Amino acid sequence: MTTDTNPIPTSPRPIGYWLRVIDHRLDDRMRELFATEGITRRDWQRLNLIGGAVDDARLSERLAAGPEKVAPLVDRGWVDGDAGALTLTEAGEAARASLLERVSALRGEVAGAVSPEDFAITLASLEAIARTLGWTEDERMPRGRADYPSLAPRAL
Repeated sequence: MTTDTNPIPTSPRPIGYWLRVIDHRLDDRMRELFATEGITRRDWQRLNLIGGAVDDARLSERLAAGPEKVAPLVDRGWVDGDAGALTLTEAGEAARASLLERVSALRGEVAGAVSPEDFAITLASLEAIARTLGWTEDERMPRGRADYPSLAPRAL
């Protein structure tokens, strides 16, 4: 009889594989969800920021520096005002509420894949792993390979 004394859990695929699969699948589902309204995930973030559901100084600064990014929302009649004082219109509030229902349903679907206890443990575990690898609360969300020099294509 052999016993495995390796304290590290093994799987046919490493954690990075599953993190990438989940990240890509979530992106795909969010893209589909927002495509029905003809907007992007960034537009959704802007709606939440302008509507006051999110308080993010960095995003607010970026929005003020690039008011053209709100043009699609203004054109739809969802946002009114200038870069210094943007507000959601009544139609914008209704669109945000409708989208929030669909986003919440997707979040529920994802969380419902496992028990509430397992989902809480998964989130806590991922946060603990991120912290062990150097992540801190004040770190911005990575946006691409440029944020990870080790993943950038290497010259041969």
